[in-house]
Amino acid sequence: MKLSSFDDGIFSHVVKCKNPVPMIYQLLQVKASHPANACVYIDDRPEYLVPAKRLGMQVIAFKSASQLEARLKELLLLPDSS
Repeated sequence: MKLSSFDDGIFSHVVKCKNPVPMIYQLLQVKASHPANACVYIDDRPEYLVPAKRLGMQVIAFKSASQLEARLKELLLLPDSS
């Protein structure tokens, strides 16, 4: 799975806001135009998942591309190609 597989996202180096500053999570929600429970926050640092989860977002602790792909399929956000 490549980053280009995603339609959009919030990247800290682009918005000049570092995790776990709450603003980055709020930017995600605003950009998505969906409530927090309809958003998925993915990060490889577990401590950065905590604020997103507190806001009500689904969170995924990134470990590998295959693990991420499997988790997104579980959430029905990717088609199951099997």
